[in-house]
Amino acid sequence: RSQAVAGILKAARGGGELEKVGVLGRLGDLASISEQYDVAISTACGMLDHIVVQTTAGAQRCLSFLRKHGLGRANFIPLDKMKKGAHDRTVETPEGAPRLFDVITPSNFAITPALYLGVGNTL
Repeated sequence: RSQAVAGILKAARGGGELEKVGVLGRLGDLASISEQYDVAISTACGMLDHIVVQTTAGAQRCLSFLRKHGLGRANFIPLDKMKKGAHDRTVETPEGAPRLFDVITPSNFAITPALYLGVGNTL
């Protein structure tokens, strides 16, 4: 984990400077997957260290925090800008192979669009 990601997550905890800006966490920490798919998700999803936030305004507050404390850069996924329903479409796959997205278990249904952004229809 980068210094920036660690700094944001620490500041988002109770009593921290970013406690009320809507930081949900690091994408890779907001879902679980069977151990047999661990290498696949790590390889296919370069967005595991992106920070999921509820709003664009929250992401902007996080960026200001990073600048203020000289922590470097981080990437954010604001849920208020995500396409709704893209992950719900039925997709036919070769030989009925499962999409990586279908074997991920989100900790909160609200982050499902962020997970789909990360892996899409990867088999």
